Amino acid sequence: YNLLHGANLARETYGPGELQRRRERLLGMLCEKLSPAEQMRCTVVFDAQSVPGDTAREQRHQELRVIFAAASSDADTQIEELLAKHPAAKQTIVVSSDHRLHKAAKRRGARPIDSEPFWDRLQQRPDARTALVEEPGPNSKSRRPPSVTAK
Repeated sequence: YNLLHGANLARETYGPGELQRRRERLLGMLCEKLSPAEQMRCTVVFDAQSVPGDTAREQRHQELRVIFAAASSDADTQIEELLAKHPAAKQTIVVSSDHRLHKAAKRRGARPIDSEPFWDRLQQRPDARTALVEEPGPNSKSRRPPSVTAK
């Protein structure tokens, strides 16, 4: 939901079905800016509050992986678990304005970025090949595009 705020899609209160429509709008906006290859490497995690009863906990929106955290958990915890299991966490970007997640990302060697700067950079992309975060220096061993996990 940090990214919903960063994209100016979040509200104090939501009418019936409005939160789901705003989530879908956010996912659609991400798909407009991310290439299919980037989408396949991207995971968006939402808290489980207000999830319709028939919604699967894990699903796809185009090529984006979308996860709704378990009702007994939250998106932050889910992202920390994803980072802990990720085989190449050092190639991951964690998008969140929650600095608890920034610390978790740094512990695993991932690159954290606040939601608003990420969203601003994403919106300024002339095309899907423009970098979302500053690339590692020229001596970096990694040439593969990073995974993106957003909250």
